[in-house]
Amino acid sequence: MSETPARIDDEIDLFELFITLWEGKWTIITATVGAAILGTLYSMALPNSYSGTTFVRAAQPSAFTRYTFLSEAIKSLSETDRVDRAVLSGDFNYKIDDKFVFDAFISEFNDLEEVIQTLRGDESVVQELSEIEESEREGFIISRAKQFQIIPPQKDETQTELRFTWGDVDASKQIFETSLQLVLANVKATLAKDIDHYAQGAQSRLTIKIENATLKKDVIKEGIRLADRKRLLFLAEQATIARELGVAAAASKKLMATTDVQNTQGLISTQENELSLSVTSSLPFYMRGYKAIEMEMSLIQARSPEDRLAFSNEYAQVQQEIYALEHDASVSRLLAARQIIDTDDPTRWVLFNLNLAKITSNKKTILILALSLILGGMIGAIFVLIRSAVRKRKPSHDT
Repeated sequence: MSETPARIDDEIDLFELFITLWEGKWTIITATVGAAILGTLYSMALPNSYSGTTFVRAAQPSAFTRYTFLSEAIKSLSETDRVDRAVLSGDFNYKIDDKFVFDAFISEFNDLEEVIQTLRGDESVVQELSEIEESEREGFIISRAKQFQIIPPQKDETQTELRFTWGDVDASKQIFETSLQLVLANVKATLAKDIDHYAQGAQSRLTIKIENATLKKDVIKEGIRLADRKRLLFLAEQATIARELGVAAAASKKLMATTDVQNTQGLISTQENELSLSVTSSLPFYMRGYKAIEMEMSLIQARSPEDRLAFSNEYAQVQQEIYALEHDASVSRLLAARQIIDTDDPTRWVLFNLNLAKITSNKKTILILALSLILGGMIGAIFVLIRSAVRKRKPSHDT
């Protein structure tokens, strides 16, 4: 019988609980109002912060039609390089269109250098930097730069977003606008610089090919000179023999015909840059007679350098190659087409309008107020219940 009252005392009487809370309603209301006031003050003390989003996309393909000739010039020169040598680690094959420029724009922005540069010129940021330690300034400005983002299309989305978070909406738009303009200007400068460097490399390779062909031409000229000298030495020896034997001219028409056949069959043939003798008759060469041999010597010696070179087909081919290389206009055409970049406005390449950005506040004042009311009510209710329990226990302790 003694355990029954204890179990009854441990049970919660909801009606009594309600009565207790009702009796302490003013305490609960006071706690709730007080928490709401504190929550409101806290919300007001928080710095203003806003987020904005808007879309960004590449300009229409028609905005890049003026670069068609430049793209074709790059492609033509790149294909020539690919055929002629395997020096480059990768092909330089810029196709300047909407996709290429937009990808370059995203890549250039992602290093945040332009945003950081813009922030260093913003008065409010400069003021904040002056208030923190110098060792922390770099990390601070990078963290602020990360509040400006280009978000690629997510799953089931097709458009790229510009997203920013800042305390002042107008200031954030200005910072973002300036940064994006710097990005586009750098894309333009990088594109022009890359083409200039490629053109310089192509011109250097062209110069090397001209030098190699010129060296080859000199080798051929030296070969022809040595061949002439060899021929003259041979003829001088044969003329001396003919004089010693008293053979002034060919002894018969038959012998003349034989020597003519020798000439037509290639007594002198040019091959691999040197002249070789090809005697197809069993008759000694001196039997032509020293008069004919010495006449040939005088003719060879009387030839001009140009006439001597005219006998070599290989020399003519190399000379044509040098002429073609010296008059190759591919690099000059590329550089002339590149000038269009200097006169173009890069802000036409990407389309965005930050004035159309959707702005939302990050302060969450209503949420803070709602949580304050709930928390104040809970604190007030707990206080009332604890106070009631304490009052009930006092009489029992007094008895």
